[in-house]
Amino acid sequence: MYLSLVENAQSSLAQVKTTLDAMSSAGDSALVDKAQTDLSQVSDDLDALHQYITNMPQPTSTPRGARGAGGRVAGGTGFVPSNRTSTSVPQNVGNPAMQSVLLSLERASSAIQRIPVLPTDDTRKKAIDDLSQMQTDILVALSPDAKTDASAAPVDAAAQPEPLTGDQLKAIVLVEGDAEEGTGFIAKMHGQYFIVTNQHVLSGNKKFTLTGMDGTQIPTTGPLYGAVGYDVAILKIPDSFATHYFEVMDDPQTNAKADQAVSVPGNSSGARVPIDTKGKILGVGPELVEVDAKFVPGNSGSPIIYRPTNQVVGIATFAILYKLDPLKKAANAASTRWFGYRIDNIKKWEIIDWKRFSDEGIKVEEVEDMSKLLIALLDGDKLPAIDNDSIKTAIATFREDIAVAEAHHNDNEVIDAVQGFNNRLHHIADSDIDELSQGPLYSYHADKLKEQLELRKEIDTAFLDINKEASALVGSLN
Repeated sequence: MYLSLVENAQSSLAQVKTTLDAMSSAGDSALVDKAQTDLSQVSDDLDALHQYITNMPQPTSTPRGARGAGGRVAGGTGFVPSNRTSTSVPQNVGNPAMQSVLLSLERASSAIQRIPVLPTDDTRKKAIDDLSQMQTDILVALSPDAKTDASAAPVDAAAQPEPLTGDQLKAIVLVEGDAEEGTGFIAKMHGQYFIVTNQHVLSGNKKFTLTGMDGTQIPTTGPLYGAVGYDVAILKIPDSFATHYFEVMDDPQTNAKADQAVSVPGNSSGARVPIDTKGKILGVGPELVEVDAKFVPGNSGSPIIYRPTNQVVGIATFAILYKLDPLKKAANAASTRWFGYRIDNIKKWEIIDWKRFSDEGIKVEEVEDMSKLLIALLDGDKLPAIDNDSIKTAIATFREDIAVAEAHHNDNEVIDAVQGFNNRLHHIADSDIDELSQGPLYSYHADKLKEQLELRKEIDTAFLDINKEASALVGSLN
């Protein structure tokens, strides 16, 4: 499948090459020469991508990773569905041949972006980056105020801010737990200093540590608060640990403008090295800020810094949204978007007792893992490691029942085995939800449980559909 996408992109680029060759023969501008050079680089990228995918091992199931707000599953390492965004091609390009070039590049870009993120190679990213640069060069050169040579096009200083300084990056904090890890930052709010991170970075851990960029261990003994309705946690720290900090912007809806540059520094590549992911602000809502900075799970808890003022407009929360396809009975990625929770307008906080929060988080994670396992069973995927004894027993019983039915060459017994297996899974799935629903939960975990309840309804429906199909088959066999 992925090879065909690469081949589609290569076909589109072949059309680009034909058009550019014709334009060059006609003595067109220096832009064509620049485009041909860029095209050669993109073609090399696609050749490398084709070779890599050809030799690539089969993808494994996504391991446990940071859990993004609003989504039912958040990306870890391995194959992660790519974003489906694309650059719209303007309709007012005066040169018809160049319009054709741009449309072909758009088709190539769409094909490449449908390929999942590769687990150990950056050829896909390089192809997208080089192709995007080629599109940008052409569009800039064709703008009314641009010079003929695209390489001499003026650079918008507002869109290319200076890199964050070393002192600014010292306000970044590494959040590391025994089960999850992410990023945090030191912020000054209401005259006090806090470590700010996501609740999902803390949830599921029995303990966690905070490490500054200079290696300083920051105490975790201060008061810990969780925002009600927001995936945000803050920990009060002594003033002496806040030698570097960020200010939080008040009312980003008024004070931040769309299309302005943002930086999202965090532990995105691991190794405890802060990497600055750049982008632009897309919009601000009552709870969320959306950006096009393509940060990853390691950035969960990173500040989204509005570069015109270097104030924080939100806290990065990586989310891949999933939905269950009722026809395929499988979980498919619906979209990838990059959000940050606003901090300035949080109205209610609840003080967190760490022991209780930790215990709740581990139980919620068990429920989420059960949902992933049930979806894998529905989808026919390779099953993750199973620690649940009830599930192990159900699978062992199913295998025994199927073996007996096949030995008897009895189709009805096979169908009965499938229905019995589904019913046992249904009971197991309900029991873990019921146990967690008994007592009061912190707001964040209550919201996660609500998401799981909705997902389990979809999973139950899928299992019931299989049982109905099996029953119909029984009727047709009798």
